[in-house]
Amino acid sequence: MSALAGTLACDPSNVTGIVDRLEARGLIRRRASTEDRRAKRLALTPRGERLRARLKDRMVPPPGLANLPLREVERLCSMLRLARGMSGG
Repeated sequence: MSALAGTLACDPSNVTGIVDRLEARGLIRRRASTEDRRAKRLALTPRGERLRARLKDRMVPPPGLANLPLREVERLCSMLRLARGMSGG
């Protein structure tokens, strides 16, 4: 879950709340890590998998972004993260 906090650029305590809510809705479940029993791994439930598939089908990049090279997409993401940080969000 700490890796997820890093990906989401938020505090691990926020991730715990998010995971609690997703688990309460039956979308994910926590599992003990096979490498480190203190760590928890997250897994989508069948219901979570179905929701993920529906959302993925609806996600279409804006015109022009789909053709950008990966390097440029990464650059754009970095710029957006920087702008988000400057706005206090």
